[in-house]
Formats: sequence, C-alpha cells, structure tokens
Amino acid sequence: MTTYENIAFPLKMARIKKAEIDTKVRSVAKLLKIEEQLQMNVTRLSGGQQQRVAIARALVRDPALFLLDEPLSNLDARVRYTSRQELKRLQKELNHTFVYVTHDQIEASNLADRVAVLHKGIIEQVGSYEELYEKPATQWIGDFIGAYPMNFIPGETIGYPEKVIGFRSRWVKSGDDITAKVNLVENSEGYYFVHCRMGTTDIVIRTDKKYAVNDDISFGLERFNIYDNGVLEEAKYSKDASSSEVFDSQN
Repeated sequence: MTTYENIAFPLKMARIKKAEIDTKVRSVAKLLKIEEQLQMNVTRLSGGQQQRVAIARALVRDPALFLLDEPLSNLDARVRYTSRQELKRLQKELNHTFVYVTHDQIEASNLADRVAVLHKGIIEQVGSYEELYEKPATQWIGDFIGAYPMNFIPGETIGYPEKVIGFRSRWVKSGDDITAKVNLVENSEGYYFVHCRMGTTDIVIRTDKKYAVNDDISFGLERFNIYDNGVLEEAKYSKDASSSEVFDSQN
C-alpha cells in the first residue's frame, strides 16, 4: 500500500468522492511534509515518516479531538526529538485538542499545556508540568516527576514535627540547618549533583562546589513543601532566600 492509499483509506471507507479525497490527502501531506513520499510504499519509509503517515491518516478525517497513545515510543532518540517539534507545531496550527499518552517526562514537559498524572488508574494531579514539578500534590508525584526525585526528610529536622519536608535538589542555599554525609558526586551540565545520606534518609542536592565521598556537607533550604500524610499542605519560601557561591539556586 502506498502512502497515498494509506492516508486515503478512511475516506474511501466513508465513500467520499474521489476528487475530494485527492484534495484532502494532498493538503494533509503538504502540512506534514510528506508530499514526496505519497507514491512510495509505506514499508519503505523511515520510522519518522511512517509516524507522519499515521498522523496524516487521522488528520484527513478532520476530527475534533486527537487521541495519541505513545506515538513516538518506537522511534530513536533523534527522530523522537524532531517528531516532538512537529507535533507541537501541528497542534498550534490546527488549534485542535490532543490527548497524548506517554511515560516520557520529556515529551510531557515539551508538548503539553496541561498534564494529568495517573497513579493506579486514578488522576492524582492535573496542571502544567511546572506546577507538577514545583508543587506536587502528593509525595508520590514528587517522587515520580523530575530527573531526580523530590527529596523528603522528617519535618522535625527544620522545626515541623509530625510533617514531611519535600525539596528539589536545586532548592538549597548555604547554611547549617541540615547536615549530611556525601556518598556519590555526579557532574552534569556545569553542576555537581551530590548524593548524601542524612541519618537513614538519602537525598540529592545540586551545587556548584565539588565535594568528595565521605565529606560532611551542610546547607539550608531556599524553599520547601510541607506534606501531611503524603499530601501537600503548604509551599514555603525562605525569608532570606538568595544564591550563594556554594549553592546556585537560580534555575
């Protein structure tokens, strides 16, 4: 089956006139930049081109709502990157609603205006990716969202007994509120991600200062979330929050 035939198939099943089918197929092919592949067999196309054909087959019917179930999961990293940009452009041009299922947080953060997080079949939080990252509604979401999970420590550490304190690796500043022992140091994009142990709790903090394994490290928190029974109660900001030479918290 050629690319043209593949895209035209749902219209033929709907008994649309041949001239109208041709107009719609060529219009969609132009939009998705696959005009030159219309007479090629679909099996001879690249993974990215096949993905565009599948989207074209949906587009040609002019639906009000698109449901995409992990459409990029079988593509290699480079093709996924370019396909994400194309999907974003396409959604803006069409101004249609896309419901996009993915396990890839990069896709969610780059494509979505709003993200719904499902846990055990239940929607646990809906919001922008930034809202999910900065103010996860539950500890589970804080642990799930982000390249590094949100750190969780006992609330009494900084004066909140019977609560749990959650903070991201970059929400730290110079200080001595919290002391931990360094277990591992990772260097990434100009920062050091320091894996520490505080009592029986493992945490990760981002700094611009290099530490060695077994070093003691002390720091304060520029901001943090307070959790009660696993649910967000309040987001707090330090009154004297500022970046320092030791801890860069300006991202």
